[in-house]
Amino acid sequence: MLRLAAAALPTLGIGVAVSAASIALAVLLALCGLAWPAADALVLRLADLFSALPSTLVFIVIASAMQPGVPALVAMLAVFGWDAEFRALRLRLRQVWRQESLDAARLAAASGTYLLRRHVWPAMAGLLAVQAVALVRRAVFHYAGLAFLGLADPRTPTWGGMLNEAMPYLAHPDARTWILAAWGCLAMLLIALALLGQGLDERARC
Repeated sequence: MLRLAAAALPTLGIGVAVSAASIALAVLLALCGLAWPAADALVLRLADLFSALPSTLVFIVIASAMQPGVPALVAMLAVFGWDAEFRALRLRLRQVWRQESLDAARLAAASGTYLLRRHVWPAMAGLLAVQAVALVRRAVFHYAGLAFLGLADPRTPTWGGMLNEAMPYLAHPDARTWILAAWGCLAMLLIALALLGQGLDERARC
């Protein structure tokens, strides 16, 4: 039971780190597109390319070749995960940027930094929260899958790693207990994140 509990923090921590990195990358690219129209077209094509890639297969191939530690794993999941929520983020950013309240602030000679801090980010907070939770859930799922395949850092306790260790002893009752316990913890976390995301989405739409 202690090992099951110990796996929760690294799993959630990696999910949060991947989500933060993915959101930061998506926001940076959306801002570049807002500032430079030529860059916007390029970023959209890049998002299309990443969306067309079979992400699960890409993760497996890269992890098999690199055997990444936790930092490299976070970077990999973030680099190939930013496109998932990019279009909605980009669209919302452009809608907020064209609001009349921002036009009034521009006439008052407000700087771009001021506009982002006082007008844009508060208006986008709800969407960013929903996207962040969705990205955490996706990262947790992919991380558990990689750990189950033996492609994550074995020194870090994970529910996927526990499933991987128990599979060769499937006929043993204790192994089946471990499998059900690890699978149950992972399922409950994913369901909790899905419900949290749904609640935040409903609140953001109000």
